[in-house]
Amino acid sequence: MNINLDIDVDKLWPTISLVRLNNMVAGAIDFKLRLTDWLRMGFINISENIDNFIGPAIERLVDAQLVGFVNILSEIVDYDFSDDVYKYLLTNKFVYLYTLCDSLINIKNLSPEWQTEILVIAGVNVSKADILKFQPVNDLWMVLAVENNKIKFNNISKKTVWLVGCTSKKIACNIQFYKSDFHDEFNLNSGTYITSDFYFYRGIHSMRVLAPKWNFSNSSFAPNAFNGINIALKIFRKIVSENPFISQIPLIVSGLIFGLRNNKYCVSDVDNNVMPLQITENEVINLLCFTAGKPFSAFVFINEYFWKILSIWSDSGFYSLNYEMS
Repeated sequence: MNINLDIDVDKLWPTISLVRLNNMVAGAIDFKLRLTDWLRMGFINISENIDNFIGPAIERLVDAQLVGFVNILSEIVDYDFSDDVYKYLLTNKFVYLYTLCDSLINIKNLSPEWQTEILVIAGVNVSKADILKFQPVNDLWMVLAVENNKIKFNNISKKTVWLVGCTSKKIACNIQFYKSDFHDEFNLNSGTYITSDFYFYRGIHSMRVLAPKWNFSNSSFAPNAFNGINIALKIFRKIVSENPFISQIPLIVSGLIFGLRNNKYCVSDVDNNVMPLQITENEVINLLCFTAGKPFSAFVFINEYFWKILSIWSDSGFYSLNYEMS
């Protein structure tokens, strides 16, 4: 498909050729039509034949060099379709992808800031040299959580390290992609502390960082937390109103109590606000052991429908829930 974008690619950041941009926009047009067909079929048909839907779509997206789309779409395969939560997840994911398609198709009409945001989400690589030109944030960083995800349809693993700064108060994530048989010699665990210059990627509320070098530290600190569910949701809504491509945000929240409401695991606070949890049975056992029904603080992924806890602070210390997807 030949697309006439009428856009000066030399002014785009990150740098991209007009040939690739045309290919990506054509791929977005094709994928938008595919998404429309899926929505007409209904979620039940998709959930029952997920591999047959996702596999061919990913092949077309790879041909269009839409690597970011591939990573987003691959996450759907890991949904638990026996739980009704998948309907919310799938709705959010499809709205996200549909909006991303429209944004890429109309990229010439966007501001430079949003052009950058869309290109990076779509999968255009940003060189390390360009990132290192930005002003770094030097700080003592606490490792809040480590996620290890295996990306299906290829032999690639994704490691995401979540951290918070002592002075900057910034939450940051360092992402690495590597082959599944790769051994990570610099293995970071939740609850450890490092010192480093973090170079934040350009973007609207971007948390991803490049860390050329880091060192373990014997220093420590207790990170600040937002108190209660309502305050956390207000922060989430403000950030999403400024960047709709952020489907969830990581926050440290205090004053939470773990429990069961209407046969669903949840957290509540002193004001009796309640949020359902996306949680495994093993994590339920860990939370019961770590908190014993008492209030705790947690590093959580937040959205409007449910929260996902990655690590907690209780009277007995800091614990990771060993979140790992395989």
